[in-house]
Amino acid sequence: MRDLSARSVRRSPLHLKTAEACVSDKWIRACGFTVPLVYTNEREECEALSARAGLADISARHCWRIDGPDAVAFLGFATTHDAALIEAGQTTRVLWCDDSGFVRGEGGLSRIGSRCFELTSVVDDFAWFADGAIGFDVSVSDWTGQRGGLALRGPNAEAILALAGFGASSGTDPVKGPTTSDAAEQGQILLLRAADGVDLSVGAGEIVCLVGESGSGKSVIAHAVLGLLPRTLRREGGTIRLNGEDLLGASPERLRALRC
Repeated sequence: MRDLSARSVRRSPLHLKTAEACVSDKWIRACGFTVPLVYTNEREECEALSARAGLADISARHCWRIDGPDAVAFLGFATTHDAALIEAGQTTRVLWCDDSGFVRGEGGLSRIGSRCFELTSVVDDFAWFADGAIGFDVSVSDWTGQRGGLALRGPNAEAILALAGFGASSGTDPVKGPTTSDAAEQGQILLLRAADGVDLSVGAGEIVCLVGESGSGKSVIAHAVLGLLPRTLRREGGTIRLNGEDLLGASPERLRALRC
């Protein structure tokens, strides 16, 4: 008898709703869940993201809760972000690196309370975080499959949220949504540039600030300069030079030396 376990459907918390919207009936596996590859077709969805707005279920990812008096200290140790800067109800992108300084994973870190956080990612790294918490007064628990999430992106996203009662005018600020790379990780977008046409120079002793809306590519540019782009992103062209040295052709060892 054939083993049919690989064909079983593991539903995300919003699976029944996404199944109704998935008129293409094209499905893939993501983080162990069965999710739509595309809801309608690639062309229509890319056009919606660039000209109107697109809504997608992003529940199919790993979710870990970090709770305890040392939660901020532990996350500052385990990730590249200072968790103390995150306010309750906000989410920010974080990276975590291996012992050699290479990016091991990325995810969204949300602050639930004064000492409670949730980290979501497509990278299955629960054991790594649980081991790293030894010595800290925190608990790391697996909440995968217990959280539903939606991503709304596009030029009309802010107006739609305002009509739904979210935003500054209503006094209710929605949790910041994930970046464009998240949708690509789930196969919902086949090609989407996180940053394009960037041209800037920074002189010795100068400070240059990048200003833009959430998801516009500010962090992607900084990570590209530092050689810390996650595996989900790739460079398609261009040059990055430091004192005439081509950083895109530099070895991992050279990049680590420059970062230090």
